[in-house]
Amino acid sequence: MGTAQAPGIVRVTRSRARLVSPASTPEGSTWRYGVGPTFQVAPRLAGMFCNIRMEDAPGTDFEVGNDVVLFDDLATLGSARALPVSRNHEERNPNSRPPGERSVMVKYWIRGGFVPFHARRPDGSPHPHAGTGFGLCQAVSWPLDDRRSEQTPGLGSRRAFGGAESYQYLELQQYRYDGSEFRVLSTTRTAYAKLLEGWILSNPAMRNAIAAGDDLLLGISGNTARAQSSPASYGLGCGVSRWRRIDDNWRPISFVQVTDDRGWFEPSLIRDLDGTLLLSARGASPATMNSISVWRSKDDSATWSQVIDLPGSISQAPVSLNQAADGTPYLVANPYEILSVPRAKVFPLPRDAAGRPRLGGWLRENLYLWPLTPDRAGVEAPLRIRECRSEFGPPPHGSTWNVDHPTGMTLRLADGRWRHLLTERILEYAELRGFGPTPATGLYVEEVVSAGEPLPAWSF
Repeated sequence: MGTAQAPGIVRVTRSRARLVSPASTPEGSTWRYGVGPTFQVAPRLAGMFCNIRMEDAPGTDFEVGNDVVLFDDLATLGSARALPVSRNHEERNPNSRPPGERSVMVKYWIRGGFVPFHARRPDGSPHPHAGTGFGLCQAVSWPLDDRRSEQTPGLGSRRAFGGAESYQYLELQQYRYDGSEFRVLSTTRTAYAKLLEGWILSNPAMRNAIAAGDDLLLGISGNTARAQSSPASYGLGCGVSRWRRIDDNWRPISFVQVTDDRGWFEPSLIRDLDGTLLLSARGASPATMNSISVWRSKDDSATWSQVIDLPGSISQAPVSLNQAADGTPYLVANPYEILSVPRAKVFPLPRDAAGRPRLGGWLRENLYLWPLTPDRAGVEAPLRIRECRSEFGPPPHGSTWNVDHPTGMTLRLADGRWRHLLTERILEYAELRGFGPTPATGLYVEEVVSAGEPLPAWSF
């Protein structure tokens, strides 16, 4: 009789862009898919919250909205089955000077949770909330003109309303899948300070929720309402929100802050093989922004302690903590690198607090995966996932490549096999500053192949 192979990550596939342009793109516009966190929809069907970006946009990170794309086979994954679930809309900004200026509410990428159709509890009984879930989307007010823009000729330099003029909120959506159709049941608007009493929750999570009995746990950015009146990079913390379905609606019932307030956001949460919880977060201040950081809870999120702190390891970019199909936990991010190639003069270099050009710590041209050590106190040697310059050549517009916003989930598709899929977006940095797309621009979906026996993420 053969012996089961020891768990561990073996390789990551490297394929073409799976999703490029939404079928709903208006005539005369150029839209591209970007970020795509996945979730299980039914026993052999998965879904993806697909963020959409506007190319030739007026400023950095000008998004358009989100689709939900259902798929049961990577070979046929495409936008034909996309369901539009959010789009930008115009609204007056009550905080503008003067008040009531017309603005566009820009919709950022959705993160949430879903209990698959026909899901069962561990004891085999039907899950009471099977076929339902929720999503959270940040809506941020942008001006309709360039009066407040930076003066950088040749670049799209418009920004969202800032400071006292800032106006933003969350859109909370409720979802249902009945075996044939995925539907948005409702969309409600809520202020960051109103989602859960006593807390300001602004939701830059990095991956979708995980199961906790009949509830769902979602990593989320948050602070006590006494700590600050609005989300900000410095002083922002992260933690775990518990969501429960009450009167047919998913809503948060509690929040536990995990990190300190030195500046953290975009947390990701997994449940380890021994039942403990692990959370990672992206640094948002000079003290934290280039660190690999992981916290652990042995009492189901009641208390937490930091178990990994590796400063100067990664770029100032999204990082996520995920779990391969055999349960191996891993981090994925852009490594800390120094700019070593010429960049077109139209694209200014980032600068430090003293005004000096920053040559390192912000690049996103390569994407790496770090498995956690068996004791979860460190990381093992990294595995390179993507190397954009060698794959695609020099960026067409003379800036740099971005392969970023990686997020993974273990899913079961039509063939009945549990596999771990990792999504990331690829684009040129120039696209964030008003230039058009490249031939490589799109949403990529790869499989993280592991050696051990796959562990089902849900019971059916």
